[in-house]
Amino acid sequence: MTHIAEHKVRSYECDAYNHVNNSVYLNYLEYGRMEFLNAIGFDFKAVTEAGYYLYVTHIDIYYKASAVLNDKLLIEITPTKMKTITGEFKQTIKKEDGTVCAEATVTWACVSKEGRPSKLPAEFIDKQEIKEETHEIQKIKSNIKLNVLVIDDDKTLLTVIKSMLNKLEISCEICHSSLEFDKILININNYDLILTDREMGAFSGLDVLKKVKKINSDKKVVLMTARSEYDKDIACQNGFDDYLKKPFSLNDLALLFNTNFKDETDNISKYQNDFPELCSMFDNDDDIRNILKTFTETTSHNIIVFNDIIDSNDFSEAVRLCHKMYPMFVQLNQKECADFLLKMDKSRGKDESAFPEWKEESINFMNKVDDFLLYLSEKYDIE
Repeated sequence: MTHIAEHKVRSYECDAYNHVNNSVYLNYLEYGRMEFLNAIGFDFKAVTEAGYYLYVTHIDIYYKASAVLNDKLLIEITPTKMKTITGEFKQTIKKEDGTVCAEATVTWACVSKEGRPSKLPAEFIDKQEIKEETHEIQKIKSNIKLNVLVIDDDKTLLTVIKSMLNKLEISCEICHSSLEFDKILININNYDLILTDREMGAFSGLDVLKKVKKINSDKKVVLMTARSEYDKDIACQNGFDDYLKKPFSLNDLALLFNTNFKDETDNISKYQNDFPELCSMFDNDDDIRNILKTFTETTSHNIIVFNDIIDSNDFSEAVRLCHKMYPMFVQLNQKECADFLLKMDKSRGKDESAFPEWKEESINFMNKVDDFLLYLSEKYDIE
């Protein structure tokens, strides 16, 4: 787990230039650790009364940027090794804008009242539910508003995910191309977490992962994919910190961020009968309309591209495009269309002999899409 403590820089912590003295960061780290122990219910007083003492044996600290007077600091604490005699914390002190001021690795040990190394009794450990976590994303348990970057080449899906995150009161920026991402990369530390699609044409989620981790190896990158052969273990083996299977729900996102949400609206949406999944995510018909409008624009373009792909007999490119379109058709309850897209996606890495009737079924699919877009236009006036 990761705990975040807040602190505002005071005047007595600063030098004549209003910069925080280097030695003060050690106090910040100590404050953060104590807030963490309090948050998990660790009874420090009871441990001491039982004749056991915890102390810091070693601190490696790297100073990266100066905090100044009145800065609001976020002190992150993650237990990375929790044993009965020794343990280790990773701690980061950063400003609200994501600028990292200091990073530290803190090692602690337990001794008896005689001063000898001693195991901390299980009664003080078992209550805490402390787990050693490495590749799993740390569930953030604080009221601090998170800032998330979402990367996908499907603009409709980006619109949906941004709306979902906003409903969870999580700030979100979206990115749909490699050029756009390269411009954002310089400020990647401004984001608490990155959600990225796996396949985006010549640009991939693995490219995102490598570039982000090269700048900040601790930055959390979560993979989003509709690939059926992927699961969390495979994603983590590839270096990602967690995994979301497309299409995912608002509840899936809430679980990822360990955030509760309440659907407090009593209004019945005009879209309820056709799109119950969207209505369960959004209580504002304007949001749903915007999503459907973006879907219509994007899908109309994709169908033109699909026609060209069929004319050029490019089966592999057809499979790639179907993979891209699949999540939104599932989200919009278009089962027949989604079934075809999934069938194409399962032909990935094979030649067209694996699906000899793909052209005929593709034309049938496009006809169904035309009917669906016409339905949206006539019933909801969405062009």
